[in-house]
Amino acid sequence: MLNISFYCLLTSSALKIITIAIEMSLVKLYPLIVFLFCISCKKEEGNIPGKQQLQTIPANDTLQAIITGNTLLTNTHTWYIQDWVYISNEATIQIEPGTVIDLLPGKKGSGLIITRGSKILAKGQPYFPISILVKDTVSPIWNGIVLLGRNSQSKMIFSHDKLVGGREFVYGGYLPEDTSAIMQYVHMDYVPLKDPALTPGVLLMGTGSGTVIKDISLRATGKKVSINDIQKD
Repeated sequence: MLNISFYCLLTSSALKIITIAIEMSLVKLYPLIVFLFCISCKKEEGNIPGKQQLQTIPANDTLQAIITGNTLLTNTHTWYIQDWVYISNEATIQIEPGTVIDLLPGKKGSGLIITRGSKILAKGQPYFPISILVKDTVSPIWNGIVLLGRNSQSKMIFSHDKLVGGREFVYGGYLPEDTSAIMQYVHMDYVPLKDPALTPGVLLMGTGSGTVIKDISLRATGKKVSINDIQKD
């Protein structure tokens, strides 16, 4: 250990001696410097707003019922969604670019329902998009992703009996900048319905300005439509 006494008045010679001594002992001080640097980094990381928490990769490739923890769907294999799966408890489901998801046939449709406070992060890439496919292309049932936000909504956009067996959803609030989803470069299948109020693929209810929906490609019975920025009212 380096032991140096400091005085109020230091001569130039004393300063040179101290400088040389510190340089010679730099190797000894290096572990301490690294330790202090790591502590500083950890403190700074703790102050980063919206820092992503631990995620779980489901052991079963078929998602069902309710998901209450942060979840990651990787692009290593195809994922399946049975009936309607609720993302609740302010959890976040993240989908890697290139991931393929099959919506299995269900009597009341199938897909993801993002409840208030929860989020979906599906950020594909132009040449590596996320694909959400519908297996039942015959039954006139709505399938896709429902976003329930915490922003106010001025009007009811459809009758509840047309979606998920008439089950009512809780959505709306007073957070105009609420974020329910970030979805980019996603290819989605959908079954054409006669009701124009049901937006194909993604249904937004009470979502805020922080919700980003763009570069979504919708496909129905061989037809393809590209959309940018879905209406959020």
